[in-house]
Amino acid sequence: VSSELNDENQQRKKKVYLSSRCGVHQFCELIDNLCDGKKRAIEEIGFGALLHLKKHKLKLNLLEQEHTDTFCFWTFCFVVLRLTAFAALSILLLNIAINMCCSFCFHYVWVSHIPIFCFHRARLVLVTEFLK
Repeated sequence: VSSELNDENQQRKKKVYLSSRCGVHQFCELIDNLCDGKKRAIEEIGFGALLHLKKHKLKLNLLEQEHTDTFCFWTFCFVVLRLTAFAALSILLLNIAINMCCSFCFHYVWVSHIPIFCFHRARLVLVTEFLK
């Protein structure tokens, strides 16, 4: 009986997790539909910046498709050889934001004109070439 209850609890946790995930568009729509009193209350408790979030959609592919299937078996890392300049900047800014929130191991190294991005915990290595 206890194993059945355990299984039911695990299923409930999965459902709660899946139903609690929220995209930027859903969040911005929720904020836009709040009444003025609720928006004032949000500003008063110090979360006013949430009211001014903008929806951004990346229109460029971050990774070029033909280079995403390389995998280094010695380092257990994916190696991407070409990346657009916009994607490289997006990854850099994303990791700056992640570093502000948590201790994510991120190294950014310039080798001549080629920036190398290493995500040690995510086990992803991006060796980028800026496309002209």
